[in-house]
Amino acid sequence: MAEKTKGVGPRIQAQYPRALPFWCTAHQLNRCEVHASDSTLVRNRMGTVDRVS
Repeated sequence: MAEKTKGVGPRIQAQYPRALPFWCTAHQLNRCEVHASDSTLVRNRMGTVDRVS
């Protein structure tokens, strides 16, 4: 729901302005991994996965 310009999040915010934005568990885990790691490989992992898939 955190996307600013498209997707489900903005639609929910338009209908329910008091709705709180949230990250799904998978995104939260990814953000924690990236934040906790000093490794460039871990930080760039999601970009690599997007390019491959």
